[in-house]
Amino acid sequence: MGLDAILVTIVRPLIRHETRRAVATALGAGASRTVFAMTKALYREYSRSIPRESTIGARVMVRLAAHTAALFRSLLHHEVPDAKALRLTAEITWRVYRKLAWLPWAVTRLRSRDPLSRVRMAMDLFMRFPYARPGYRMHYVDCGDQTVGFDVHRCPVSEYFARAGLSKLCSAAFCDLDFPLADKWGLELHRGLTLSKGDAHCAFRYHPRKPS
Repeated sequence: MGLDAILVTIVRPLIRHETRRAVATALGAGASRTVFAMTKALYREYSRSIPRESTIGARVMVRLAAHTAALFRSLLHHEVPDAKALRLTAEITWRVYRKLAWLPWAVTRLRSRDPLSRVRMAMDLFMRFPYARPGYRMHYVDCGDQTVGFDVHRCPVSEYFARAGLSKLCSAAFCDLDFPLADKWGLELHRGLTLSKGDAHCAFRYHPRKPS
């Protein structure tokens, strides 16, 4: 088993817990067991054809994308309407995402309490893992003192979902989660361009949150 598969296995108990909890609330306890069982079976099938990415971080992220695709298709198999399956999958990935993002964000607090400084430090960490080059191609953009900006020109997760015909799932269950995460960090995220929606790159711009 490769390191990428080991890392996903470590995260799997969290994924299982959040999946069963959310599906049980939405569909009932019985459905939560069968949905997750089918998700595991589909993921095993999909993992046989996952592209061999050039970095461990990219391979981990594509494996997580394959798991997300498996969950979505398991919900559809259980006759959950497409829109509801999309929302439920996004809810589950959000629950996992916010917990995984907690540690690097907490580490940044050791050096600063300013949200804008902290998001720059967090991105420095993320650009080492899991978003390291050449698996991902992203770079900072100078947008002035009150903005942390960067562009993403290659995202293996977006490519994986596009090949599977699931770009809408990519947007809902991966890309759009960056907005509530930015809000939790005390920032506003503006992103006018996104790879999963057919643009040439993703344009991330983090700004201080305006006083309410």
